[in-house]
Amino acid sequence: MTNDTKLRVELFAGEAKRLELGIEDSRSSLTYEFSSLEASHVAARILQTAKRAFELSGEPKPDIKARPTTWAVVQTSALGLDPSQIPNHESILLQFGDAVLAIPIEKTKLRQFGELILALSTDSSSET
Repeated sequence: MTNDTKLRVELFAGEAKRLELGIEDSRSSLTYEFSSLEASHVAARILQTAKRAFELSGEPKPDIKARPTTWAVVQTSALGLDPSQIPNHESILLQFGDAVLAIPIEKTKLRQFGELILALSTDSSSET
């Protein structure tokens, strides 16, 4: 994407639960329509491809604790935990309307993750 690239995601005119993704720049444009249910599949494909592209770069994984960075913030409709499709994993489920994105976590790392969540929930300095 270049500086003149415009990304647009909006509700499709006239149809409930239909979205339209548009990418335009000075040379070309693309429009893709999909249902709100398919939104998590679109996001998952983009995120998996971004992960793979970074792995192929050969750069070390950034340490976001040592060097804080910015990230995209999105509010969920619901959050849950459920069995994963990957063996020896559980999935954190992020629900956005009828779209659900599952993030697998190795079962051996669940306790550590849970302890981090508990520590954050009892940290009075994080209260607003």
